[in-house]
Amino acid sequence: MITTLLFLLKVMVIQAILYILYTVKFHKSGNHSANRFYLIVALVISFVIPLLSFPAISQYSNETVHEITNWYEMTDQTLSESISVLVPVKTSNTINYYKAIGIGLFIVITTFFLLKVLLSHFQLLKITREAKAITINNQNVFIADIDIPFSYFNKIFIPERLIKAPQFDVILNHELAHVKYWHSLDRIFLEFLTAIFWFNPFHYLYRRKLIEIHEFQADEKTIARDYDVVKYQETLYSELHSNFSIASVNHFNFNTIKNRIKMMNQPKKQSKWQYLILLPVIALLAFSFANKENSPNFLIDPELDELFESVIDLSDVYTPSIQPVKNSELVRLTSTFGKRMHPILKVMRMHEGVDFATDIGNQVMATANGTVIKVDHIINGFGKHIVIDHNGLYQTKYAQLSEFKVIEGQKVNRGDIIALTGNSGASTGPHLHYEVRDSQGEALDPLLYIKDYNYKEEVPDGKSNKMNLGNSEGKIRVLIDPGHGGNDKGMKSFDKTESQVTLKVAQLVYENFKDSEKVRIELTRSIDNNVTLEERVSNTNNADLFISLHVETHEYEDEDRLIAIYNDSNEFTAQSKYFSELLSNEFKEIDKTVRMGYSTGFYVLKNTKCPSVMLSMGYFSNPDSEKYLNSEEGINEIATKLSEAILASI
Repeated sequence: MITTLLFLLKVMVIQAILYILYTVKFHKSGNHSANRFYLIVALVISFVIPLLSFPAISQYSNETVHEITNWYEMTDQTLSESISVLVPVKTSNTINYYKAIGIGLFIVITTFFLLKVLLSHFQLLKITREAKAITINNQNVFIADIDIPFSYFNKIFIPERLIKAPQFDVILNHELAHVKYWHSLDRIFLEFLTAIFWFNPFHYLYRRKLIEIHEFQADEKTIARDYDVVKYQETLYSELHSNFSIASVNHFNFNTIKNRIKMMNQPKKQSKWQYLILLPVIALLAFSFANKENSPNFLIDPELDELFESVIDLSDVYTPSIQPVKNSELVRLTSTFGKRMHPILKVMRMHEGVDFATDIGNQVMATANGTVIKVDHIINGFGKHIVIDHNGLYQTKYAQLSEFKVIEGQKVNRGDIIALTGNSGASTGPHLHYEVRDSQGEALDPLLYIKDYNYKEEVPDGKSNKMNLGNSEGKIRVLIDPGHGGNDKGMKSFDKTESQVTLKVAQLVYENFKDSEKVRIELTRSIDNNVTLEERVSNTNNADLFISLHVETHEYEDEDRLIAIYNDSNEFTAQSKYFSELLSNEFKEIDKTVRMGYSTGFYVLKNTKCPSVMLSMGYFSNPDSEKYLNSEEGINEIATKLSEAILASI
């Protein structure tokens, strides 16, 4: 929701700035064609700029651009110091009724305005059918039972009373100007824009100014045909006797009459070179309101997407969206999507699905409607497996099965039982291997499509063996590095920046150990200032632990985990990994999942002279995480859990 509102707010601010510039600088310039172009372009770029994405200027850019991190989950096969698994937790399907009412109200009002625009066009069709069509100088003119003349695209409508009036020729040429300049295109564009974004006051202001320019252009064109200016103005006044109007058409006596007369008496046009001021203005707007690289950039918030699906109840039956294993109490998620150590070959390989450990015979369900295109038994590899095509949009694979419940060509619906779990093929134990692929055959992370369950880390009873990070004598020295600072704000949220959040957490951890006899906390920065990468790691020679704090964004808004990364290629790997696991254990107590990874490319991990971990405390791109990271409660809770992990490492 926040990202959608932020996008609309950016649009309105850009429109306001450009509108003020137009009113102050260009409105009275007399360059009607240029002003018309300005207003149309201003509306278009107000929507385009917030969708642009520029590289973020950051002192960390050189450490992350080409970095590859290998991720893993804490499972019984990969964990060296403790054992944990991911267990499914049923998600709530309750609808946020306040949000639903708000969206419903928006749809109703928008529909009303759109119907109003369409009604005006039906009204115009009726007038056209009942009018008498004549041709004057190869121009279609309709003599109709109306009060005032108007034009619509290439049609001109004249009241019957004006056919023999002395001002007929003037009025006809005025409407011919509207036809020549294609003013109706602008009117249609503005009518639909204001109907959809009816809550934006600037669209009404732009529409009024654009209609005014249309009249300025038509007046100028008409007077240029050697009409007397005074008599022309008298003609305008003579047609001010009706309030009748139709949306999207160009009325001869639109209520801009006073401004039109002022413009007719305006001095010579100003130079068009003044419009060059737009170049730096647009550049500044783009720099200020475009998204920085890796920042959330959504036209429609995924949260709204899900809500629309709930309210309208038209969820896509062909999109995989449920957990494929039925009895969730028997399920453990043992391997996620991404690179991992192959359990049999013992080499790093891409895991293009997820694995659910469960008993043999658990029921496997189709995760969306579709057609079974393969029911196959392979001795090695996937073993017994099923492939389902979902209307050409997705394909899902269910492998390591023990028994089939469907045949090739059979139609299935979401939730239908298609097989039983097993241990066939290249398998180290009973489980279901599940994959999701798009229409191009590209493997997708199945967890991003499972909407009825989340997965929480669970550690069995019993404590892990400690690997003491400090020495037995004196205090252990922990160096905490609040990421970014000074001119480098890092990621941005609706309230705080990454540099502010990391500094606040670091300061709270420092306060927690201020009087400690076991731990001494030092900070790489204690205020909002610039600190180079070299300076951040320069004091790690005598440190027992280095922790670099960050906040991230993610292309998927649903992503909401903490991240702990350590260097897997130095003498401190075992201790760094151990502290990452301690973080995972501590944060699971407050239902926060820590995703762990190892890498060799990050500067602060390569160049520290002690065990080190980069900890990302959440995602600004996730609305719940963003709210949590901007709250005192969230910052205090993170600082507390980080402090407890430090104590547990002693």
